[in-house]
Amino acid sequence: QSLLPLLIFLLVIAFLGGLSFLMVARTISKPIRSLTRAAEKISLGEIDMPIDVKGGGEISDLAASLERMRFSIKAAMNRLRRN
Repeated sequence: QSLLPLLIFLLVIAFLGGLSFLMVARTISKPIRSLTRAAEKISLGEIDMPIDVKGGGEISDLAASLERMRFSIKAAMNRLRRN
């Protein structure tokens, strides 16, 4: 009987921990999936759509780098078309 409250407490903690993990994983994976789709579009030649991914830290740094790459590729292709 004295173990039942402890067991319930542990189950609640495990549930809350799992829920927190899922929320954090979704927060991280959604912007990464969006950046992956943007990179795939760029690789297929679709360079007119700006990359606008909300995120923080390294994810926003990666989004900014991909946007600079997209802009550079677009500028290079425009220069090639003019020649």
